[in-house]
Amino acid sequence: MDRKIKTIDEQQAEIFMAYAKKRLKDNLQKIESMTPELQKYYEARSGGKLLFKYGATTIASMSSTGVITSATNIIANGTP
Repeated sequence: MDRKIKTIDEQQAEIFMAYAKKRLKDNLQKIESMTPELQKYYEARSGGKLLFKYGATTIASMSSTGVITSATNIIANGTP
């Protein structure tokens, strides 16, 4: 039986790849679990403005000059 002995570098590469695959899988599962909630919020661009939407409703916008407009009051110095 021919069995190749792996170098230290090959062994370390295998360990690293196994770790990286596990981390990627864990992160993808976290993203997938958050996706339904995050899909409610999104941004779009229209006529030089960045639009912030919740579902189909535009809740705020920011112009190319930095002016922020909100559908309701904006609270400054509050706790999010």
